Amino acid sequence: MVTASALLCAAPIGSARASVISSDLAITAHANISANTSAIADATHAAASPPASGNAAQNAVVTWISGGMSASASVDSSLAIRGPLPLGGPLLKLGDGVGITSTMNGYDDGQPATSDGLFGDYSLTLSNHSASHAYQVSLQIDYANSVQASGPAAPPDGAFNIGLITLNRGDTALFFTNLTSDTAFGDKHDVLFTGTSGQNQSDSGVRTVDLTLRPGDTIQLQGQHDLRGGASRTGASYRGGLKAFISLAAVSDLSGGVSATPAASKPADTGHSSLMRPIVWDLLVLCVIAVLVLLRRRRK
Repeated sequence: MVTASALLCAAPIGSARASVISSDLAITAHANISANTSAIADATHAAASPPASGNAAQNAVVTWISGGMSASASVDSSLAIRGPLPLGGPLLKLGDGVGITSTMNGYDDGQPATSDGLFGDYSLTLSNHSASHAYQVSLQIDYANSVQASGPAAPPDGAFNIGLITLNRGDTALFFTNLTSDTAFGDKHDVLFTGTSGQNQSDSGVRTVDLTLRPGDTIQLQGQHDLRGGASRTGASYRGGLKAFISLAAVSDLSGGVSATPAASKPADTGHSSLMRPIVWDLLVLCVIAVLVLLRRRRK
């Protein structure tokens, strides 16, 4: 027998089923570093990433999570690839997604140093195969963009570092972060000059993108993940880091069916919810009766 105290003290438990998306939806995602011409996945990058030169280093790690299982691939300064690229496939559960983390640094020690640059791509395809149900799919973008250039400068020579992440639906920008640190020509946030030169520029956070798929809809998204840097005057240097992970955050059936929500935010059905209300009321009634009895005894 389940007691009232056990019910009142029990903690909610997340439903594992709630994290699995509807079979009406087919969602795939890929991420890539254009380390050679055969791996270019985005027409925006007409040229592949060049290797680092001079006293410079660069690297990138591409990550894919599907069904809670993860895989990764990496690219080093010379553009040697370890693992499959592009990397990706179906997203099956909330939390699944793709991401890229890239870093670079360089120092002009009498010879120019360049990492120009590590060019990355994102692509996502979301299809609703239902003939009657509409869905809202929420994507979460966890990102960080940090660039820095320092040292002497005499235009056009100096140091620069540029970090860019975008996610677009056709010609519509859904997300972007674009920072420039430049000792010779000035720093920028997007295309606007900040009035500084060679300062650390940073931007990080979490963004959510909501997409509505009507019955039969297919949505395609494309994005860039580009990090560039160079130093062309003795004593000049640069250092930058860029990362993003695009994941499934929530799926809602707009036609009133079962939706996928984060497990921690949706209590599981314990089978006792129908018992909770009468038991709580019984306890309250007993408390009131006890108080009335005490008051009556005091009056006597």
